[in-house]
Amino acid sequence: MVRVCIGRRSEPSQVDSSRPLTVEGASGERLLDLLDEVASPISFSCRSATCGSCRVTVERGAELLEAPRASERETLLALGGGPATRLACQVRVSGATGEVHLTPFAPT
Repeated sequence: MVRVCIGRRSEPSQVDSSRPLTVEGASGERLLDLLDEVASPISFSCRSATCGSCRVTVERGAELLEAPRASERETLLALGGGPATRLACQVRVSGATGEVHLTPFAPT
């Protein structure tokens, strides 16, 4: 089981990690579905790796997530954001146990 902790952005450059939202997920579950359960601040639009509105920054625990698939890699390549950026609509939890810490993506 993986615990996903979502920090809240109070300002574009500040993350309030003192009161993160948390949700637990099993192997193979989509991050999108887990975030929907807790009404997270991550926005979603297309839910199919085309718009990029659900970008998150993985602060810790990236090894607990499955590797990006081709559609996610293509969208991220077009949008940029760095190696810690993922599309929440495409990420699946791996079979490992631990915590993943995310924040809403904020361009620099």
